[in-house]
Amino acid sequence: MPTATLEAPKAHVLVIERTLNATPDQVFEAWVNPEILPKWWGPRNMTTPECEIDARPGGIFRTLMRAADGAEYPTSGSLLVVDRPTRLVYSDGYDVDFNPRPEHFITATTTFEDLGNGQTKLIATVKHKSEEDRAKHEAMGFYHGWGEMFERLDETLAELAQLPKLPMSPIPIVEAAKADFLRAKHRVAVALAAVPDDKLNWSPAPTARTPIHVVAHISQCTIDFVAMLEGKFEGDSDDTVQVEARFRELEKPYTTREGVIDFFDRSCDTYLALLDTLTPAQVAGDVEVAFGTYPMATAITFMTNHLRVHGSQLDYIQTCYGDLLWHA
Repeated sequence: MPTATLEAPKAHVLVIERTLNATPDQVFEAWVNPEILPKWWGPRNMTTPECEIDARPGGIFRTLMRAADGAEYPTSGSLLVVDRPTRLVYSDGYDVDFNPRPEHFITATTTFEDLGNGQTKLIATVKHKSEEDRAKHEAMGFYHGWGEMFERLDETLAELAQLPKLPMSPIPIVEAAKADFLRAKHRVAVALAAVPDDKLNWSPAPTARTPIHVVAHISQCTIDFVAMLEGKFEGDSDDTVQVEARFRELEKPYTTREGVIDFFDRSCDTYLALLDTLTPAQVAGDVEVAFGTYPMATAITFMTNHLRVHGSQLDYIQTCYGDLLWHA
């Protein structure tokens, strides 16, 4: 039976393409990495002070562009397709996990074609719900703005090519785990940076952790988990009171922003280095950790989820003391 494919009428579509001097993997990463995208997103008179990306189908894609005169241009929507490194589909008609939004302006499909010799053809196809919306978008400066944005992307890729790189794992699932972990690390770092100095050692209740101790806890857990994956952890996870008391004691020495950031960075570097040592046989097998036996491919996602949970905890603490600032 033939399958039907629904396409927007050509009058509803704007298309722009550019050849970039980088591989599809590099271009794709620049598009989904919230630490890289703000370096090139938007035309030359814009900055992007806020960026939130969860690179999975149903994940959020949110930016805030700011013009030289202070005018702000927020965008928010969801990634519908994340096919690394060949295709991304974004729509502002959906929120996280495909929840419909009342207003819908565009659905954008970006493809990354490998031209060989370290080059990629990028094609952005932007569909609108009506011909009027397409005309409005074009009149807003679509070709000029997106053209400048892709020039900035090419320049950013050239700059990144000069920087030292993390070693690449030959195992795609490990490389994906590293990328997800770095995104979660970025979220924690940005949330901690938003905490004012006078609230670093503040907590909403006597038994609650302070922002500094939340990050110290993340760091110690990461170090412990590396030991578990290496089969060297000797702690006891059955007595939760004892486990918590141990964590609290190990967190006590950290009282300054600089000290806990150093611990956090070192623990994350240790975890990433461990991931790079995994062999295909290890990734395909199981691993025993303190709280059970799991497929290694599942276990290497635990720390990313742990960072995300405690990143939310930092946000909650800020809510308790009245912080109203948005941060990516």
